[in-house]
Amino acid sequence: MSLLNIVGFNFMSTATVQMEGIANDNAWDADYQFIDGMRFDNGDLNLQKGWAGLASDNLEQSAKSGSGVAQSCLSHMYREGFGVEKDPVKAFQWCSAAAQHKDKPEATFELAMMYSHGLGVKQCKATAVLLLNVAGKQGHSLALFKLAEHFFEVAENFSYLKKGFDACHRSAELGLVEAQFNLGVMFEDGLGTKQNFKKAATWYHRAATSGDERAMNNLGNLYWHGKGVSKDKLKAETLFALAVEENSNLAQVNLGLIHTERDNSNPPNLYALTLLITSYSKGSSKVKSLINSALKRASVKNIIRASQNVKRL
Repeated sequence: MSLLNIVGFNFMSTATVQMEGIANDNAWDADYQFIDGMRFDNGDLNLQKGWAGLASDNLEQSAKSGSGVAQSCLSHMYREGFGVEKDPVKAFQWCSAAAQHKDKPEATFELAMMYSHGLGVKQCKATAVLLLNVAGKQGHSLALFKLAEHFFEVAENFSYLKKGFDACHRSAELGLVEAQFNLGVMFEDGLGTKQNFKKAATWYHRAATSGDERAMNNLGNLYWHGKGVSKDKLKAETLFALAVEENSNLAQVNLGLIHTERDNSNPPNLYALTLLITSYSKGSSKVKSLINSALKRASVKNIIRASQNVKRL
């Protein structure tokens, strides 16, 4: 039976990247963490805005005196309009100042994103890549991940793929789950490196342990077919079930197909139909074709009951 694997990379969206790893501003001046005895970061948005408004003048003084933390904090405030009027140019200027500190790879990464998207500065992809490389050398996992994304996007030959693989590998070793999953795909498909199912399983396992449902599905597929690991269909089914709990569409299809094919002489049971119908609307043409083949063997009554189950989910 042919099961489905997630083969595409999953690079983070721009919106996600811009919000990743916002600098912690609790080091520059503890006195401004409190308003009327309450911490500014207690989840009260109005209190946070009030704190930002009161603190902005003092932050600017600290930033002008060379505080990297204050510079980073001001950059975020101007970028988001938090306690001050939104001003992308000032956000860029303060981020540039913060990035001058050798111990601020987060600021260097954010500066790279500003150049990449033209936020407060003229867009320049080449400068963005140079800054990502600098932040990556300082151990910034997300910078390495975005660097890998860049090399795969512009890949003209194997050397670009190899650079992308190397950057993703370093990011994965630093613990970024997205990179760990992508590295598994690279080893499984031989992208930028030699195909190695055993190493693919290792990296899928790391990502799956952190709750990545795509890694659970792909690792399940390796166990089902015995690629890089000893064939273990029970373990594969368990991994698919765990991925389903994390809303993996392909794992739903795979688990549904397993239950359908378990007794090929009988129509698919209600549980299998529910899994397959749940996945249908989100599936590719290949997924829909597999599901249609299974549905042809089911009774109308069971299809209706399965559809009702889907509505309850």
